[in-house]
Amino acid sequence: MKRSVVISVVLVLSLIIGISSALAVEVTLFGPKQYVRTSGSPDVFADTFVGVPGQGTLIVKNGNYDGGHRVEDGVSSATMSVNGLEIFGPNDFNQNVYYLETTVDLIEDNTVDITLASALGSYITVEVTE
Repeated sequence: MKRSVVISVVLVLSLIIGISSALAVEVTLFGPKQYVRTSGSPDVFADTFVGVPGQGTLIVKNGNYDGGHRVEDGVSSATMSVNGLEIFGPNDFNQNVYYLETTVDLIEDNTVDITLASALGSYITVEVTE
């Protein structure tokens, strides 16, 4: 009898944990927003967004991925900071890198600073999720 009760409790808890995991939703806090390189001096962009203190995910898509393992219109030189901390630098960007993702520490009021110094018309798309 005790064994069947323990097994039943374990099964119910497993079901509850499974349902709560399935209901977990990724929330976009910022973006997706596209930043395009213009002519002249490097382009400098600054944006703010509200977040929940803790960890978030920074996602950067560099240009357009054409499906043939090529990136079109991707930047070759950029820096990106979140809340004053450089997350990605010039060595992280080139025409062979389409997707960058990392965790970032978020606060209530967050800043994203981006500098693009690449070919005219190249671009990145930035998103922060929780």
